Amino acid sequence: AEIRTLVDDVRARVTPDLAAPAASPRDADLATAGDCTTFALAYAALATRRGIPTRVVAGLRAGGDRLVRHRWAVSWTGRAWIAVDAAFDAAPAGGDLVGLAVGDADDAGLVAGDAALAHVRAARWN
Repeated sequence: AEIRTLVDDVRARVTPDLAAPAASPRDADLATAGDCTTFALAYAALATRRGIPTRVVAGLRAGGDRLVRHRWAVSWTGRAWIAVDAAFDAAPAGGDLVGLAVGDADDAGLVAGDAALAHVRAARWN
């Protein structure tokens, strides 16, 4: 229930906008618009402050007949890790996510996630 409330809080504050400046872990708390990374970081910041162990995942999301780059979070419920996709209002998130890298909601975690996604993008063209 607490995770669901945090997702609702993020969705009430952040408007989906792919043209918004990229969020960083430091400014995610203040962001009012952004992409999936902004949603994942904003949720992770709230969850971490509430003492809920949370990581950010970089990977792919099934969107119709293709896979698209995506970020979401995973949180520990006390019994299991669940996927939390605040950008799509999903807690727990369904089976349309393919994780490639999991890291802390910090700059190093985002760089590692970007590296995993870049590797997939490069492999796609070979």
